[in-house]
Amino acid sequence: MHGTGGRLVSDSVRWVLETTYDLAQLGKKKKPAVGRPKPCWTRPDYGTMKINVDACFNPDTLQGASGLVVRDHNGLLIRGQAIFYEHATSALVMEAQAIRDGVQLALERNYQKVEIQTDAQEVLKMMDDPGGGKSIIASICQEVKELGGSFSSLKFSFVGRLANEAAHNCAKQASSVRRRCLWINFTPPFLVDILAKDCNPII
Repeated sequence: MHGTGGRLVSDSVRWVLETTYDLAQLGKKKKPAVGRPKPCWTRPDYGTMKINVDACFNPDTLQGASGLVVRDHNGLLIRGQAIFYEHATSALVMEAQAIRDGVQLALERNYQKVEIQTDAQEVLKMMDDPGGGKSIIASICQEVKELGGSFSSLKFSFVGRLANEAAHNCAKQASSVRRRCLWINFTPPFLVDILAKDCNPII
């Protein structure tokens, strides 16, 4: 412009390079962000019964419930259960009790190969800790260990909450009015969509 100094050649070159780069980036398609895969329920090995367990706890009333679903290698619902507990001390204790209820059911049904799956990772860690004898769930862990000796194969595993919805929804069905619920070779309406999603996950 009249009356002003000219632009340095180096500044002009820098401006051209930066503008060219910006225009080139506008023409590129952005790659979709790759997120973590959603946790999903997986079918057990042939001959193994998978029992998903979960619990709910009300800190105001100190009451809770355990829930579980039993499925075979085809993903077929064999049994569903919910038990109400009038006296519950904590959510941690209820999660441990749910695992214990799953093992007890497997023993009563004479299942030999069993996988117990829970979203209570902290409970599983405490069960594996040989020095956890002073924990508030120590007696339940010991009972589970003793009951576990009756199976040819008993495995405990962790699964994310989204893959444990069936057991969670079973636990919510129990109450002071309905203290024990059983669904044997029958899929209740509140489980239909969940079981279908588990066996046909959209990843």
